[in-house]
This record gives sequence, C-alpha cells and structure tokens, in this order.
Amino acid sequence: MIVESIHSLDDSRLDEFRELKRTNATRHSAYFIAEGRLVVARLLASHFSVRAVLLSDKRWSAFSPYIPEGTRVLRVSHELCSRLVGFDFHAGVMASVNRAPLRQVPAQFVAGMHCGLVCCPETSLPDNLGSIMRLAAAFETAGLLVGPGSADPFSRRAVRVSMGAVFRLPVIEPHDLVDELHRLKSAHGFAIVAMGRGTGTIALGEFVRRIPPQWVLVFGNEARGLDNRWLQLADYRVEIEMSSDVDSINVAAAAAIGLYELTRRRG
Repeated sequence: MIVESIHSLDDSRLDEFRELKRTNATRHSAYFIAEGRLVVARLLASHFSVRAVLLSDKRWSAFSPYIPEGTRVLRVSHELCSRLVGFDFHAGVMASVNRAPLRQVPAQFVAGMHCGLVCCPETSLPDNLGSIMRLAAAFETAGLLVGPGSADPFSRRAVRVSMGAVFRLPVIEPHDLVDELHRLKSAHGFAIVAMGRGTGTIALGEFVRRIPPQWVLVFGNEARGLDNRWLQLADYRVEIEMSSDVDSINVAAAAAIGLYELTRRRG
C-alpha cells in the first residue's frame, strides 16, 4: 500500500470524496465513489481500476489486509471521515474508482446459446436501478443496458444498493440506446421483450413456454412506464399476471419476477 496520512478537511486530496449527498454528483466525471466495507471489498476483488481508498483509523486493522499491494490509501481519523461526507454509513471505508464506460455490448458477452440482457431506458431512481443490477447479477444475465434518461448506474446510491453487483455485471451505457437495441436484433438475433400492462400483451407464464434463446428484457420508467420508442422496438409485450385492481408494481419487483421466470427456463 501507498499510505498517505491526512489531518485536515481542507486537504485537496479529499476533494473527490466531498458532497456525496448530491444525486449523480460524479456522473460526468472520470471517476465514481464506492462506500462501505462489503462494497469496497468487492470492488477491490474486481477488474475496476481504483484511484484511492479512503480508510479511517478506526477501520484500519480490520480492512487494510484486504487492500492490494500498490493501492493508494488515504488514512484519516474516523471523526474527520464522518465530517467530510456528512453521514456515517460508509463506516470509514470508501474508494474512488476510475470509470471505464462500455458503449456497446461486447460480442463475447452475447456469444452463448442462451443469453439474456436487461435494459433500463429511463429508470430514474438510483435505488431501483441498484436493485435491478443486483437482480441481473443474481440471475446471471449477460449485462445491463442503461439509457441516458436513467439514474447513473455508478452513482453512490446505486452502487451501494447493488451491494457491489455492479462490479461484476457488465453495464453498458450506449450513446444511442435505440441504435444499440436495433444492432442486437439485427446482428445477434435478440428478441426485445417489453414488460408492462396494456393492450397487445401476453401473459408472462405463457411467454416463458416459448422464450427465444436470446432476449433483452426492457423495463419502463417508475411513473410513466415504457413510451412508444421502446414499445415499437419490441418483438413481444409481456405482462405479469396480477389483480386487475392493481395497475402496476414497483419496477424492481417486476424485474425480480420477470428475471426469475425467464432465467429458470435456461438450458
């Protein structure tokens, strides 16, 4: 480890860890922030490039053995660490991580005989996006496509809610999501599956009996659902069977049901 001790909040080496309460504060930066012992431990075991780990003296003995050789570590007092960000959830362990955005689904991720992708064009709440990332990893999908209308998948909150799943799930942020979905259909034979309620839908239970080998499961915005751009792309419109007295369920809950049903049929 390359250890640097810091004794003042005014130290410029702390700049990238400031103002973490702001939503999507680092979306257009070259880095993002991970926080908490479990999440940072999973980060350090991943392929992501770590800029620096911020570690309080209170957590030093327990966490420092997990830090790889050559990693830059900023060591601060626990009190100073809490004052820096204004809350204590991070438990004295944070990391700054280099972004390495994927703009297109790599061919090696979609080469399998059976392959599923998740797509969130406009999931606006980081909590929901983080939950969907965790589900996509749990059900072993090939990756997550995220549109510019969605929350930042590498925002502090989304990374935390994903419980570090974002470090092993390929997250693709295309410059043009519509073009990328067209490419997946034409070049790789993916079926686009829109989840929602309305006319022209088929029941999820019926759909899974004839599920295509490669698919992209598309979820809508929390308030508006899927608009026509995404519905016109869809090869299938699939509905979760539920009471007619309930118009919708939370998007992360829908993702859990949909991914379970689709992936349990795999192989």
